[in-house]
Amino acid sequence: MAEPKTPIAGLRPDAEPALSLRDLRVTFRGSSGPVPAVNGVSLDAYPGQVLAIVGESGSGKSATALASIGLLPDSATVDGSVLINGTDLNAMPEKQRVPLRGSSIAMVFQDALAALNPYRTIGRQIGDAYRMHHDVDRSTARERAVEVLGRVGIREPERRVHDYPHEFSGGMRQRAMIAMAIVNEPAILIADEPTTALDVTVQRQVLDLLTGLTDDLGMALVLITHDLGVVAETADQIAVMYGGRIVESGSVLDIFDRPAHPYTRALLRATPNLESPGRLAAIPGLPASGTNLPAGCPFHPRCAFAAEVGETCRTERPSLETRPGTSGHRAACHYTAEKELPHD
Repeated sequence: MAEPKTPIAGLRPDAEPALSLRDLRVTFRGSSGPVPAVNGVSLDAYPGQVLAIVGESGSGKSATALASIGLLPDSATVDGSVLINGTDLNAMPEKQRVPLRGSSIAMVFQDALAALNPYRTIGRQIGDAYRMHHDVDRSTARERAVEVLGRVGIREPERRVHDYPHEFSGGMRQRAMIAMAIVNEPAILIADEPTTALDVTVQRQVLDLLTGLTDDLGMALVLITHDLGVVAETADQIAVMYGGRIVESGSVLDIFDRPAHPYTRALLRATPNLESPGRLAAIPGLPASGTNLPAGCPFHPRCAFAAEVGETCRTERPSLETRPGTSGHRAACHYTAEKELPHD
């Protein structure tokens, strides 16, 4: 694994977050009753910073992202606040949310081929996203599409703007999706597993592109991923999710150098490391989900330290508390409430 990124300098102490989630809860209607997917998530994403939300499949990452942009299906109930530059998206009727999507907050989806319309050219789709928020003709929108395609690294954008999605490679389609997301220069960009199914070289290029755009446009980037290795050189802040909750959050150095939750530690041990190759340490058991969320700490059935703590882990839900001697490193764990995890 590469060395963790050094947190960015120059962020004012009084800087306002571009995106704030407060006690966000998402519940889906299931055949046997309500299924909670997100359970009281609160976090902040700041302009010019990368916030990575990590965790296994089913931890609530994508539900959190879709709730943030207001794209969950009607079967979902969303409670809590989604504040975009101080305005609560969740309190608005759908008619008022629509103009904010694309202009204030945008999203890069996991499967670019499925997200792009196969019957329209790349340039038409980017141009239509631009025209949604600007009163311009198609010619002007196409010129803007050429500009942003060049900005995301597509060669000969004047020619490729007329191509269809199937004429682009996987990495080029992902770049086209990014171009569509940034065409209106939103304040917040959410990227949901943007490097899935891409080879390692293209993954690096896409991540470099996203972080470069974050710096250039001054937007807040929320990166959703299951892979801690992906965020090592990319993120400024990390929130680790498990069972629909944030179980640890802090700077990239906090998470990589001083993990304070056994789940975070287990994720790190399951990440390939070229400096110490060998058999990866798998996390035992199955991930918790809304349909089988255990009492107490949701990770306790899989935790190597639960037996040492005893009944408390099985019956009491730990709260997310700031670690002693830190300003922003938080963890929800009975075992590490007053001590450190043992070193490997």
